[in-house]
Amino acid sequence: MGQQKLLREKVIKLFYFLACYFSVSGCKFDEKVINYFIPRDFTGNIAIIYNNDYHSCDESLVNYQIPNDGILKVKCSFTDGAIISNYIQENSLGNYDTLDVENPVFKHDTSKNRIYFPRILSFSKGVSKEVYVKTFYIGKEKASNLEKDRFFFERRLEDLIITK
Repeated sequence: MGQQKLLREKVIKLFYFLACYFSVSGCKFDEKVINYFIPRDFTGNIAIIYNNDYHSCDESLVNYQIPNDGILKVKCSFTDGAIISNYIQENSLGNYDTLDVENPVFKHDTSKNRIYFPRILSFSKGVSKEVYVKTFYIGKEKASNLEKDRFFFERRLEDLIITK
């Protein structure tokens, strides 16, 4: 009799767990997809500078065409949340390749460009004005070789934003 009661309690707990799990996993979260179209043969640092004087981009799909100098100023404010980022680069055949984000745990094909250090930076300009910048690096180098270059690029961005 005691084992049946224990088994019954386990089944009830499992039922409640599964009911909660499926009710939460069935919720749809608003995701935003951002496609970054990168010029052919581009390697180096990229920055997307958001302008908080404008509205947020409420579209669920946003396409950014990165210029040849790698710095794009957009007329949207930065919004956080569930964002899917696709990094797309034109290849020599005129088609587009989706670039992978570098993961130091796995060994990667070094013949293809990868995305390194994707992150959001914020710079303070004035008393209450923050400027958000998304930065990442495109190339074939090892991440450890890029730290110094990334540091100087971020200082250059800071000068560009603060003095503008």
